Amino acid sequence: MARIAWVDRARGWGMILVMAGHGDIPFRLALSFVPVPIFFFLSGYLYHEWKYKDIRQLIRVRSRTLLVPYLVFALLNYAVWAAFHPALLSHGWAAALGPLVNQVLAGRRTDEDPYLIPYWFILCLFLVEVLYALIARAADSLAGLMGTRSLRWRAVLVGLFTASGFIYVRQGVPLPWSLDVALIAIAFYATGHFAQLYSSRFHHLFRKRWLIAPAIAGLVLGALNMETAASHRVGLYHAYYHDSLLFLVGSFSGLYLFLFAIFRIHDFKPVRVIGRESLTFLVLHYPIFLPMGAFVDGVIFPDWRTAPIFAHSPLLHSLAVRILKALVGTAITATGLVVAYLVIAPIATAIHRHTAILPGARNRRPMSDPVGEAIVVPRIATSNEKVDCEAVEPDSFDTRREALAAGERPGISQVSPEFASRSQPIAMKRSPRV
Repeated sequence: MARIAWVDRARGWGMILVMAGHGDIPFRLALSFVPVPIFFFLSGYLYHEWKYKDIRQLIRVRSRTLLVPYLVFALLNYAVWAAFHPALLSHGWAAALGPLVNQVLAGRRTDEDPYLIPYWFILCLFLVEVLYALIARAADSLAGLMGTRSLRWRAVLVGLFTASGFIYVRQGVPLPWSLDVALIAIAFYATGHFAQLYSSRFHHLFRKRWLIAPAIAGLVLGALNMETAASHRVGLYHAYYHDSLLFLVGSFSGLYLFLFAIFRIHDFKPVRVIGRESLTFLVLHYPIFLPMGAFVDGVIFPDWRTAPIFAHSPLLHSLAVRILKALVGTAITATGLVVAYLVIAPIATAIHRHTAILPGARNRRPMSDPVGEAIVVPRIATSNEKVDCEAVEPDSFDTRREALAAGERPGISQVSPEFASRSQPIAMKRSPRV
């Protein structure tokens, strides 16, 4: 399947936000409730039910594309970390094997091995995809029994899972593989899948400039929710949301503003490369950015309160040091982004060239999917006839989506309702762009 250009662009800029948040830029904590939902949304947008005939096949495929890379990188990371901390053995095997058991195998969000911190997302995404597939099957069964639309039941079940996640998080007990986070992240994943099913309406939202003002207001509410929190750390990683409703409002508002910008900025090759290799950048960027943040906090500004700047005025002193720290932190973070690209991009290329542990890199052909462009779908063929793709205007495509959503198999977006009962997708060959 050809790659979608705007999705790679969104992944690239989203990963830049993640890496910058792990650096030392100003207001980085204010971004903590936005970047991770972006990736759950994009993953949901790329989910196609027709690829998997049952749940077992989905688990098998996603284990190969998510869990295998996770184990390979996590074990290598742990081995390197243990090699540089030989003193841990003096504290016994329990201390030495703690990160292996707690972070690698149980997938808990701890900082025993700080370089394993970003890995939680991979396990959480795996659980989200399995949970959503189970929800889809349950919704299809309920729709068949009640004679209603399947997508409505999906929305109801996703809402119940999300509500249960917000209720459970009050217990303060994290679950293995970030299952407690997956119950909430599934809301963003499902939104992405619904956006794919109603693709033309989804793209039409970004023509409405009047939505920018409400989205900015929602983002401000999310930032205020974070500022009023006790720890000032609100987000999926911390499994802390303060006010659940304001967290959702802020995250979805930030997601809309982010995608609004993505559809209007030009393609940039380094960003496209980062988006295409986002999994590699996720697991390898932390050893670059963590020392940079420690350098800014511990070397350049070891104790900013006693620095000899405006010593006669504590307010001016604090403001001046914060401005200087923001400038220095931004410069070092920008340097880290360049270094990360120069180091990780060749590693990802080498991995794809010589191994097969990472998904999706062998298909590097972009597929344009801008706002308002006619969407390309195949016409219906009989038997196994190969057909060309033809352009369908958004309105007729949306009608087909709605009709299909009312059927028993709403995930099959390649065929019309009368052919929705077929278990195998129609073979196609790509036609020239129209």
